[in-house]
Amino acid sequence: MINQALSEYIEKQQPEQERRKQTLEAMESAAQGKVVDASEVHRWLNS
Repeated sequence: MINQALSEYIEKQQPEQERRKQTLEAMESAAQGKVVDASEVHRWLNS
């Protein structure tokens, strides 16, 4: 029972950790000025 609970917890944590990693990478990228102008985003959305 404990092994199953641990397995389920680890399974749940992996996607959350990946999401956190991607968020931190995106924030660092934005801090370095690697962003897309809003008008370009709107053009893409309207295409």
